[in-house]
Amino acid sequence: MGSRRDRTLETWERLCRAARHWGGEGVCELAGVPPALLWLYGSTMIEASREPDGSVALRAFLVMRPSHPDPARVCETYQPAIPTGRLRVDDEGDIVLEHRIEVGTDDATLDAELRRLCEAADSVDDLIREEAGGMLSFDLFEWDVMQAVRGELQ
Repeated sequence: MGSRRDRTLETWERLCRAARHWGGEGVCELAGVPPALLWLYGSTMIEASREPDGSVALRAFLVMRPSHPDPARVCETYQPAIPTGRLRVDDEGDIVLEHRIEVGTDDATLDAELRRLCEAADSVDDLIREEAGGMLSFDLFEWDVMQAVRGELQ
């Protein structure tokens, strides 16, 4: 049996392979510490980052800048429909779906949890946006890119 550090690295490497399976060529490795990945699944941006304890935090950014007066209530409404993870309002006020994969999680479980999170996020983001207002994470990303391109052209 390897050291905890070895198991942590193995878990992260397995997550990277699974992310590339579900995110295809669009998986971006983000520079920095801790290491992180970002990819698009349907209309949802998914982020995976290695936590200090070696686990992997998954975040699906569902609705950015919601206009609903109580977005936490919207999360409570949709939580029963989510098989993996927890809906919440993050520090920026965006609605996210979060889940943690523990160190040493086997390949089949890791892949199944990642798939369930991606599929759940993409299946509810439009519904949540309809109720909460705001923008889908993909739409906001696209808008930001267009603003940057326009700025470059001027």
